Order: sequence, then structure tokens, then C-alpha cells
Amino acid sequence: MDAWNEDALEWLRTAANHKPNQTTGVAPDERFKKEQDKLQPITGIKS
Repeated sequence: MDAWNEDALEWLRTAANHKPNQTTGVAPDERFKKEQDKLQPITGIKS
């Protein structure tokens, strides 16, 4: 499971987050950089 998670994170870092989204036309990593300072922590979630 750890190796699978590592492979998935590597795919996100090297491929998926750099590809423009079909709806917004902006890559997820670019959009995150623009929105990051506006994001707030999620509260009230119980595990």
C-alpha cells in the first residue's frame, strides 16, 4: 500500500497536476498557488 501511495503521489507531481483542467483550462498546481492564501482549515471533522 505504501508503494502504491508513493507511485500515486509521484504521478500527481510529475503529470496530473501540470495538465490543464478541461473545465477551467488551468493546471491544478497553478490554480492552487493562486488560491492557497484564501483556503481555510476544515474544522469539525471527526475520525
